[in-house]
Amino acid sequence: DLLQPSHWDDIQVQFVRVCCSLLGQAYDSPLEVSVAAGAIALPTLLKMASVMGKSQTEWNNCEQLPLEIDQLGEEFAFHSIFACPVSREQSTAENPPMLLPCGHVLCKGIREVIVDGRRHELAG
Repeated sequence: DLLQPSHWDDIQVQFVRVCCSLLGQAYDSPLEVSVAAGAIALPTLLKMASVMGKSQTEWNNCEQLPLEIDQLGEEFAFHSIFACPVSREQSTAENPPMLLPCGHVLCKGIREVIVDGRRHELAG
């Protein structure tokens, strides 16, 4: 029974999933996940765009979307983790990532240390 080709296909899929999990890699490609999530969220986003267009509200005035995309399931719930490249500490609500004008991202605490150090150099 184990020698049937259909069982080997199932074993191959399970083997790849377990290997990806052990290596901390995603089984599905990031592009596939993004397209699938976009396809699910698109009707809600189109409806919001038409409402915002009628009310003359611009997208670039919003810091975040004024609605939640509830249709996305648990398979699309991700928790991103940012580690500061300078301090190597994980960001928190008190020490969030900050985008610098040059495009680099640092934790707020390190950014303040750099700014304070620069002030002392200019004052001295």
